[in-house]
Amino acid sequence: MQMSLLPTRRNSPPPPPPVPLDTPGAGWATKKKVVRAQDVPAGYETMPFVQSGYRVGYDSCGCLTSVFEVHNETINIWTHWLGALWFAYLIRVDSSTATWDASTILIFRLICLNLFASSAGYHTFGAISPRAMRLWLRADKLGISLMIAGSYIPGIWLGFRCRPRARLLWMAQALILLIVGAMLALECFPKRHSAKAFASRAVHESNRRGALHAIDARHRLTG
Repeated sequence: MQMSLLPTRRNSPPPPPPVPLDTPGAGWATKKKVVRAQDVPAGYETMPFVQSGYRVGYDSCGCLTSVFEVHNETINIWTHWLGALWFAYLIRVDSSTATWDASTILIFRLICLNLFASSAGYHTFGAISPRAMRLWLRADKLGISLMIAGSYIPGIWLGFRCRPRARLLWMAQALILLIVGAMLALECFPKRHSAKAFASRAVHESNRRGALHAIDARHRLTG
């Protein structure tokens, strides 16, 4: 019986079906793409005046490596991560709590660190999935709300140094506004509800009045 020396042809298995771009998970290196706004899968949010540079098909590893890629979030990612690193450095160099004055400065730096870190996380990992985008957006809004209310803590504490009662009053109000701001960021108020708009206005108006009160008190002491 004569045997053929030619290699036999074997039937290769069919290729696996393509993974949809809007499905996060393993295999991001083969499916991640940067697309235009009209090619973004349903469920993802697009920005009105940004027509390209959207990341789809990315998981956490892909989003992390996209820090070194060019897309419509590159500048946002780097500016916020650099800000977070800067305030982390300031806290590392000087985190004294020896006095109440130093403690208020430390609290302010921690709030700034949280602001930049949460925003950097949103811009970095928001492309994983629509759910991840919503969760990171809430964290970003929470950092902004804490920053709005918390930025008045050192000003109130140092500005009302000679008026302890007024300082205690405004510090308590800043704490209340901080809680209200956190509730706004976490969407505890119903959407399109009048309470949401009222609470947002109350935060800004109360902070403005506190600053004006501090300026007036300083002017009377030095006048």
